[in-house]
Amino acid sequence: MNHNKENNNKYPGVRIGSIDYGLKRVGFAVCDEFHITITPKKVFDRNSVNFWNDLLDTFVNERIGLLVVGLPLRLKGENKNILNEVESFIKELKTKSDIEIRKFDESYSTIKSVVTMLEIGTKKRKRAEKGNKDKIAAAIILRDFLQELELL
Repeated sequence: MNHNKENNNKYPGVRIGSIDYGLKRVGFAVCDEFHITITPKKVFDRNSVNFWNDLLDTFVNERIGLLVVGLPLRLKGENKNILNEVESFIKELKTKSDIEIRKFDESYSTIKSVVTMLEIGTKKRKRAEKGNKDKIAAAIILRDFLQELELL
């Protein structure tokens, strides 16, 4: 646990969003300004012609003041390509938005999302729906980020 108290209250009153980036889908979750509740919100289709407009509109509608983007830092070999894709996504995002972006290690968040859905009793059909894992993974990234900052 991080005992560096200067991180506490670094984002008071700020709604924080998180992204689980995938080549096909981008999961999005958000927490309230008190950093108490985390809600898996949406999944965006990367191949949609409206992808960037939909994503940026959601940031505005959700009043996002900080965005946490998950990076799969523990991947090896050919899976490192996704790391380059996420970095490119972040670079493009910075050109389209002035929201502060924090990178955060999200290794295994999708696996954790499946485990979480099993633990809460999500039916198999619901777990298999495209995007559910991505939204939950985004929420897990945000939860882990807040825990590291000792905000939860």
